[in-house]
Amino acid sequence: MSLANTLWMILLHQLQPKDASGSLPQACCSGLMTVFAILLKLCQIGWGTFFSLQFFPSFFFFFFFFFFLFFFLFLSFLSFLSFLFFSLFFSFLFFLFSLFSFFSLFLFSLFSFFFLFFFFSLFFFSLFSFSFFSLFSFSLFFFFLFFLFFFLFLSFFFFFSLFFSSLSFLFFSLSLFFFFSFLFLLFSFSSFFLSLFSLSLFFFLFFLFFSFFLFSLFSL
Repeated sequence: MSLANTLWMILLHQLQPKDASGSLPQACCSGLMTVFAILLKLCQIGWGTFFSLQFFPSFFFFFFFFFFLFFFLFLSFLSFLSFLFFSLFFSFLFFLFSLFSFFSLFLFSLFSFFFLFFFFSLFFFSLFSFSFFSLFSFSLFFFFLFFLFFFLFLSFFFFFSLFFSSLSFLFFSLSLFFFFSFLFLLFSFSSFFLSLFSLSLFFFLFFLFFSFFLFSLFSL
């Protein structure tokens, strides 16, 4: 800074009126010194303004702020998408499992009713034919009927428990999905308004620095 001040004093000394006894090399040297001193003075004004407003650290602060802001926004969006995918995937798996259990129970019921019809027909046949085979078939019929209703009860109980558990898991995953989507929207809106405020503050500081630089330049 002292070198620029010294050259500025030399410039002022060179700009004073002189006699015409100077040679051409001395005039060229003085003209180059004048131009060099003007450039150094402009650099001194700009550098001082640059660091007086602390524009350089604030620029890097805003750069890293926006970088980390968009980075965390990207990470939150990825976590939101992954949660959405896994919740829908597991809900779909539970729905498929419940559907498969429903169809399997439906086939089992058809098979059971077929056997029930068969044993009823056997029972009526044995009722009209009084023999030892009729008693044996009658006892066998009641034995299979008991196990048939027992397995039907277990199968329907298993089906309804599985179906309601899958429905509860589906509602739970949907509620979690809506809750996290609401949190994500809230976070995105807050980060958007914060980034708008940071951009406005950045442009205000830039405009202040530029106006002060122009004012210092034209007030020479």
